[in-house]
Amino acid sequence: MRWQWKDLLERRRVERRAPDADEIRELLAAVDRQLANARLDGLTPDGRLQHAFSAARLGATVALRAEGYRTRGVAHHETTFLALEVIGPPLAGHAAPCQALRYLRIDVEYSGAEVTEAEASEALAVVTAFRSDLHTWLRRRHPRLAR
Repeated sequence: MRWQWKDLLERRRVERRAPDADEIRELLAAVDRQLANARLDGLTPDGRLQHAFSAARLGATVALRAEGYRTRGVAHHETTFLALEVIGPPLAGHAAPCQALRYLRIDVEYSGAEVTEAEASEALAVVTAFRSDLHTWLRRRHPRLAR
């Protein structure tokens, strides 16, 4: 199924909310902080994954809010990443990798799975690429919201 905003609205997974430039700036700063935290020396792979996931979720929230929506109801994280598909290129290409990070994080949080160094490095690479495309997309599509 190719999701559209009307589908998410009808299923009450999102609601309309006007974008706010201050909120976008704060969220972008949080993305950068989480990425910096993920790169800190001495962190376990689990810790790096947690920070990378937070950066991905916050980045997807930036895109969602810039488009004039916010999540509601259950499955906020899933909906946030699903919104990347709705937005389309170039952000749609990051939806599946970000969802994969979400699944890995769920395994770590709820079943005690251990993150490998390779998984943590891949998570950081995924989010770094997403952040780059997010900034480019934001400057092009919503220049008044870009910092």
